[in-house]
Amino acid sequence: MVLFIFVDGLGINYRKENNPLFDEKLKFLNKVIFEDSVPLNAKMGVEGIPQSATGQASIFTGKNCAKILGYHKEGFPNERLKKILKKESIFQFLKGKNLKSTFANGFIVDDKEFLDNSRFVSATTYMTLSSLGIVRGLSKLNENKAVYQDITNETLITRDKMEKRYEKLFPRIKDYLDFNQLNSLKKISPQKAARNLLNIADEYDFTLFEYFLTDKAGHLGDYSRANKVLLKFQELFYTLLEEMDFNSDSLIMISDHGNIEDLSISKHTFNRVPFYIKGKNQKMFSKAEYIYDIIKIFKANIHKFYNLQL
Repeated sequence: MVLFIFVDGLGINYRKENNPLFDEKLKFLNKVIFEDSVPLNAKMGVEGIPQSATGQASIFTGKNCAKILGYHKEGFPNERLKKILKKESIFQFLKGKNLKSTFANGFIVDDKEFLDNSRFVSATTYMTLSSLGIVRGLSKLNENKAVYQDITNETLITRDKMEKRYEKLFPRIKDYLDFNQLNSLKKISPQKAARNLLNIADEYDFTLFEYFLTDKAGHLGDYSRANKVLLKFQELFYTLLEEMDFNSDSLIMISDHGNIEDLSISKHTFNRVPFYIKGKNQKMFSKAEYIYDIIKIFKANIHKFYNLQL
């Protein structure tokens, strides 16, 4: 199986000033990023600061979506990017090969109609709904069959600020919330989250998990918050590395643009981003240069990962 970890807003910055990745408590993650990862180009030959919508669409399709649009698109995918994701996403590709894929993230609302009609739909959510038709809801979180985007469920348990934010973005959200399930959630450790993620991944050929609190912390420029966000991810990632069987499985980690590695600014950076892989067929990615190259190479060599007939 392949476990694909997407970390939003994590770049490679060799300067220690305003860079939480050089914190003493983050030595393991520092090694992963600065020694064990390959720096990839997130600009993709297009002028301007790399952004989320085009970056993520490029990562998950293997296409240079910034070049296709002619600019870097921030936030959420527009109609043109949605068309590309619907046709070319890794989920859609694997579906065509009769391989099982899933998005492991848990959602507070899993109603497809509600999500389809929302103004703010990320690239990952859109490609999941368009290809798989379903996301994992609160019941899956309570059953340990999903992992929330904050890893530990903390923001769902102490949720005053979250509720106000979601109500502003999605005025009808309370009509779709299962408060019994929401109130039943327990805080879990990053280690437990990692094991839940591995249990999910064991049932699929390809599993995606998205962590975007890194990008949010980068925009806020709060060192303490950035440190906490990175520590949680470090613990999750360390556990994955400790418990995966790399004779048969592969772990991939990538980001769409820089941000949290330079807290002196609130915008994205021009820095390269880390691409990490361990496991089966990792050498085939040695020539990767741009963030879209990973899925492009993966698609071209799919038979080597799953023993498919050409």
